[in-house]
Amino acid sequence: MQSFYPPRRGGPEKGAPEEVWRAVSQIPRGCVTSYGQISSLLGAPWTPRLVGQALKKNPFAPEVPCHRVVRADRTLGGYFGATAFEDEKVQTKVRLLEEEGVLLERKGEAWLVRAGCFWSFPSAASAQAAGRASAQAGEGVSLYPAKRKAEG
Repeated sequence: MQSFYPPRRGGPEKGAPEEVWRAVSQIPRGCVTSYGQISSLLGAPWTPRLVGQALKKNPFAPEVPCHRVVRADRTLGGYFGATAFEDEKVQTKVRLLEEEGVLLERKGEAWLVRAGCFWSFPSAASAQAAGRASAQAGEGVSLYPAKRKAEG
């Protein structure tokens, strides 16, 4: 698979948005993870808020699937700066998630991603190694692994 990124020479600069985009590209289709999970994976200087800011600047969406990142409480969070559920941008995020098989549930006034759709990186070391190995091979990280079955 061809990479959406320029060739890396020794990896992206620490704190560059490309670090976040590479991590997000590892989230399987039909799953989501949180801004906090990504910041934990990448370490300093990344905070959940900075992860969100990097995703807001993602020029490769939806191929680099920033729509697969939600808040730790499983509410949707934002999409390209929009946070209101009624906003057209957030509705695009909902549509992309539902097309991938992510299940949403309503809790009071909020929409949450079902717990069974939440995904965690296996470990920081293996996720980072996967990113380095694919870059060294001149390939991009697979953006769309096999679709998982929806839970009932």
